[in-house]
Amino acid sequence: QAQVDPVAFTAMLAQAGVVHVDDIHQMFDVAQVLIHQPEPAGRRVAIVGNSVQLSALTAQVAESHGLIITHGPTSVDAEAPLDRFAKKLRKAFSDKDADSVIICFTPPLRRSEAEAIAMIHELADGSDKTVVATMIGARGVAARPLGEHRLSEVSDGDQIPEPTRDLPLYMTPEDAVRALAAATRYAEWRRKDKGEPLSRSGIDRAGAHSVIDAELAEHPGGEHLSHEDAQRLLATYGIDLWSRVIVRTADEAVAAADRLGYPVVVKSLSPIVRGQSTLQGVRVDLGNATAVREAYDSLVDRLAAYDLAEFAVQRMAHSGVSTVVTGTEDPLFGPVVTFAVAGPSRDLLRDIGYAIPPLNDVDVQELIDSIKAAPLLHGYKGAPPVHRAALADVIARVSMMCDDLPEIASIILNPVVAHPGGVDVLGAEIELAPPAKRKDIRRRALT
Repeated sequence: QAQVDPVAFTAMLAQAGVVHVDDIHQMFDVAQVLIHQPEPAGRRVAIVGNSVQLSALTAQVAESHGLIITHGPTSVDAEAPLDRFAKKLRKAFSDKDADSVIICFTPPLRRSEAEAIAMIHELADGSDKTVVATMIGARGVAARPLGEHRLSEVSDGDQIPEPTRDLPLYMTPEDAVRALAAATRYAEWRRKDKGEPLSRSGIDRAGAHSVIDAELAEHPGGEHLSHEDAQRLLATYGIDLWSRVIVRTADEAVAAADRLGYPVVVKSLSPIVRGQSTLQGVRVDLGNATAVREAYDSLVDRLAAYDLAEFAVQRMAHSGVSTVVTGTEDPLFGPVVTFAVAGPSRDLLRDIGYAIPPLNDVDVQELIDSIKAAPLLHGYKGAPPVHRAALADVIARVSMMCDDLPEIASIILNPVVAHPGGVDVLGAEIELAPPAKRKDIRRRALT
């Protein structure tokens, strides 16, 4: 049975706007806000309470969940009369810089709790803000007594009950804030630009099927494409994979450099070398035949002990940020596209963004921004920003390719060097396999 990739699953839920919770209690906590309160208009919150400590704790939790405190936290004494508490609440409800109000109330007497709920209902009626409340020991919804719902007139003079704004109550500040934060993220997803379906020029789907059919006819069980065959397949989707020449002697390296044009790089093709930065399996910016010959000989000497004498010559790429774009055919989700900055952030820290095709233009931009290393692309510490549109174009084409061609079991573009003038796709590994039948083919046909 196919195993679920938890990261891809989470990405799929977020992309679809699903509110992801950890247990059934959280599910009902979030549902209380979405059902009984207006959607939060933003992340700005006001915090009002009758306990300094409880209000401060609520503020800390709110910030940890990505909410922005623009009002408070303010509080009155626990024994203060309700009219003083109501005065603080009115200021919060009238604050144009707050989208939601979090109320922290510790009732000294049971009677005060009922009065406080009635007072909060009355104040909330005149506001369009989202309201949640923490009342220690309480969980659920504080509904209005029967007959207290307001009536509104329709055009023919009839009166109908307005939608209720019952008050969601939570036992702890953590419960209230977590539910409000989830509802806020959902509201943001509903409001955001849903984008346009991807459309790119220069795509030859018939040509791609021709390459794939020929390879699978020769290798029915699947095939790892050579660099040249990967170059042909990627070209059908408008992706320019740079040529490289495999060499086995210094003379071959010089001849390849003469043919490709200087400057060039000489690099090891061993995955062991590429995974170990201490082995230094590349020589860059080689501007003439002498430099190429010396670089080749030094690499052979350095890596001879590891028996890793397989090298390639390639044109020197622009200086920029090395990234990795991949696409895989997941047995449950179909195609999954990932993006990362190459190196330790991807390999060790697993700083990888995931998206499920079919994507739109907004999805691609969000995928780029989803990784923690994204600031490297925007001009980190004075470096020039990369050509973001060119990078997005490569990701979009890989997405379309994986969505159109289920025979592509795996595609790894590494490195994709993003620089101010565009992108250079220097390496590619593509695995073909007999396609599995996708369970959601009809959904993928929707636009």
